[in-house]
This record gives sequence, structure tokens and C-alpha cells, in this order.
Amino acid sequence: MLNLPKTLFSTPDQALTWALNALAAATSDAQDPWQQLIVNYQALMPETTGPSLKTVVLRSVDEADTHFTFYTDTRSAKWAAFRANPGFQALFYCPQRQVQLAVRGRIALEMQTPLALATFEALTFTQRQAYTSRAAPGSAFVGENLIPLKQDMPSLRARYFGMIKCYMESADFVSLHRQGHQRISVRWHAGKALVDWVVP
Repeated sequence: MLNLPKTLFSTPDQALTWALNALAAATSDAQDPWQQLIVNYQALMPETTGPSLKTVVLRSVDEADTHFTFYTDTRSAKWAAFRANPGFQALFYCPQRQVQLAVRGRIALEMQTPLALATFEALTFTQRQAYTSRAAPGSAFVGENLIPLKQDMPSLRARYFGMIKCYMESADFVSLHRQGHQRISVRWHAGKALVDWVVP
């Protein structure tokens, strides 16, 4: 169930708390538009000429450590881009609540680590299949490329499974409200959030 801002926020810190709580709640609600985000996986690479945007699924949020996580195939273009330059921009938008959260920060990659292997094994069979095709994402569509790899060892089954942790360094949150629009600018420094009202 969507948590709607019913009144104007009293302080910028209250607005940030609401946004982070809503982000965490979206991980367990498939109907929440914030469970899917748009990520720019070459945000800090000006030499990029083609589009580098993808819609990904929000898997977890750590409010205390100000990061969120999504998964990907380690043969994908975004994994290669993040290895070359670990910067990102992401956008969460909910038309029902009329709220938007844009974030920017740095990436940490998890592949073949105890956490990544345990996370992969906890996935459903259907979810695991997304990371076990014989060919990389974007390869030519050939039937045999879609046949999953058959491996007995968890580390082999998870060889192409990657977790991408997005550590937020700055954010822009906008709430459109009939009583008045509100917007905050956020920067995290030394574990603390510096929050200010800005003109919507």
C-alpha cells in the first residue's frame, strides 16, 4: 500500500526521512513504482555517446548506510561500465504520490563473494534463470543461447550474478502537493545528511 504525503512537510529533514522510509518500503511492494528505478550506468563518463539508461529492480535499502542494491548479469554493459567508472545517477518516480527522488553517488560491486552467493541461492528458480543463460545480455537471439547453464556448484551457477550497491552521495527530492510543491537538496558527508529547502 502506497504511503501518500497527506500534508506538507514541516522541515527538510522530515521530507528526507519520509523519502528514505518510502524507498525502503518499496522493496517489499511489487505495486510500488519506486520498486523500479531508472539508472544511468555511465553517468560520469562524458565520452559516452549512446544511451546508457536501464530500468532495474530495487532489491534492498540500507537507510543507515545510505545505499540501495539491485542485481545484474556480470556480462552486461552496465557491469563493465561500473567496473571502469563506479559512478551512477538514478531516478525514482511515483505518479500516484507525485514524488520524485533523483540520486547520484558511487558504486560497490559484489561478485562471487559470500554475500553474493548466499543472495543468489535465496532467489527463486525463475529469478536465477535470468543470470544463467549461455550468452551475455544483448547477444543475438538464438535459441541455444537461452538454455541455462547446468552446474552443480553454487559458485558456478552464480558465476554471472552480480550485486550492485549504490551509495548515495547527493539527492534531490520533489513532492508535488495541492497545498504547495516542496523540494529538498541533500548531500551526505561523513555519514551525516546535509539537507536544505530549494525552490521547486
